[in-house]
Amino acid sequence: MHNINLFEKLNLLIELLNKLRNSSLLSTPLIRTLFKFFSLIISRILFGRKKSINIGNEYTFFLNSKFAFSGWEKWGEGHNKGFRKLLELASNNSTVFDVGAHIGLCSLPLSRKAKFIYAFEPSKVNRKYLKQHLTFNEIENIKVIEDLLGKNNLEEVSFFETKDVSGIPSITDLSKISTSVKGVKEKKLRQISLDYFCEVNDVIPDLIKIDVEGAEFNVLEGASKIIKENRPEIIISLHPKHLNALGRNISEIFNFCEIFSYVLLSCNNMKEIKRAELSLDEYYMKPT
Repeated sequence: MHNINLFEKLNLLIELLNKLRNSSLLSTPLIRTLFKFFSLIISRILFGRKKSINIGNEYTFFLNSKFAFSGWEKWGEGHNKGFRKLLELASNNSTVFDVGAHIGLCSLPLSRKAKFIYAFEPSKVNRKYLKQHLTFNEIENIKVIEDLLGKNNLEEVSFFETKDVSGIPSITDLSKISTSVKGVKEKKLRQISLDYFCEVNDVIPDLIKIDVEGAEFNVLEGASKIIKENRPEIIISLHPKHLNALGRNISEIFNFCEIFSYVLLSCNNMKEIKRAELSLDEYYMKPT
């Protein structure tokens, strides 16, 4: 009985921390920092190095216990609804490009659905956890690619990221997006195009997911050959603030759809999107 009570108390603590994570109580940077610090200590005490987490209530994987209270069980809600469509489109014969793989929130579930996944993640800190999660789960059908993707092959491109794991690393200067983002560092990374990657590695994607915080049009421009010739299905996340900071406009997505003969659909209801409906969200580029 004592063990059952202890287990129940631990579950209540976990539930409380998850609720606090999205609470207005964490509205200040200092409080958020303290919350992260104590959450990390508690997660290490409770779970050790890794914890079993159900990503998007779809598939369960071992993740670093650092993410025990990150709420990844709700992944696929809000403006991440492309996650569900991504899994729906993947098949056991699919080769998938996960561009902006983060810590593996899409790549890991895709490993259960697709034949092979190339996970592109230029952020060193994100890539560290991505590789760790592949090891934890003994996954062999995912290959991690560290190169930054863009329109052209370049030796040095400015890339901005924070010292902690996050979903915001970008070619966009993050200080121009939000004053609340702290500890941003600029690095110089090698950039390649997807067309180049496919040619060198003799690989063709059936499905591409793009979530790159403002560099989405650069990635599309660098994949024009494979998109025109091979017609992969595409799930794309559009970030209007990041695009504007780079001198781009979110409505340019319609130019790409026209050039490539694709139709842009909402991942919420699979209805065709109109120009006035575009916002921070994920969309399905369907070949016609």
